[in-house]
Formats: sequence, C-alpha cells, structure tokens
Amino acid sequence: MSADLPPVSPADLVNECMRIMTEKNIRYLPVFENNRLAGIISMSDVVKETILMQQNTISHLESYIHSGH
Repeated sequence: MSADLPPVSPADLVNECMRIMTEKNIRYLPVFENNRLAGIISMSDVVKETILMQQNTISHLESYIHSGH
C-alpha cells in the first residue's frame, strides 16, 4: 500500500471518502481505528452506499407526497 493514501476512520462520512477518492484519483482508502488498520473502503462501497442513501431519500419524499402534504 502506498504511503500516499490518506487514512480515514469509521466515523468519516461517505461524502468525505468520495471527495478524497475523487481528488486523489484513487479507488481505495485504508480505514484506521485506534491507529490500527480496521479495513479498506473501495469506490464501489462508496457508490453502493450513495445509491442506498438516495433511494431512502426518494422513498421518504414519495411518502410525504402521497400523504397529502
């Protein structure tokens, strides 16, 4: 693994991970917790989570619209 890869933590938001990946033109980020490698997050992970969040938003908006508000 390159020393140039910026680490993230489990508390970092998906949008922040996407921003880092886009700016650095990388597809993976190491996830560290308590100075230990906890895992790797991929661009695919970020895209899947983003789609899920958008689907949830759409569902909530549809419910709001159909409730007559």
